[in-house]
Amino acid sequence: MKIIITNTFEKKFLWKLTKYFTVSNLVEKLKKEQIKITLKDPFYKIKFKLNLVDFRWIVLIVEDDKIIPLMLYLKKDKKNWENIIWSEYENRILEIQKRVSIDLENWDFKVY
Repeated sequence: MKIIITNTFEKKFLWKLTKYFTVSNLVEKLKKEQIKITLKDPFYKIKFKLNLVDFRWIVLIVEDDKIIPLMLYLKKDKKNWENIIWSEYENRILEIQKRVSIDLENWDFKVY
């Protein structure tokens, strides 16, 4: 399984949460265990715990072996992400997905 971290994801979400983990810890955790909740295929919400902190991902799964994170947030961050429901957050998720697509086209990403 490959995890593709785009520049957009890194700048918008990852840097805020690096006090809780390293990128290698995060990628390792994503490769090992996943509780996937389908938002709308191919978009999934993934729940996980790392260093006793609960996190939630919104990811795009491509070809069953490539995961492209779109969003990452703390479970307790209720202000912005209380419950991700596709119908309510569709525009925001698709907007970020467009930015991530541009990163992929420009080869502005890292593969783990």
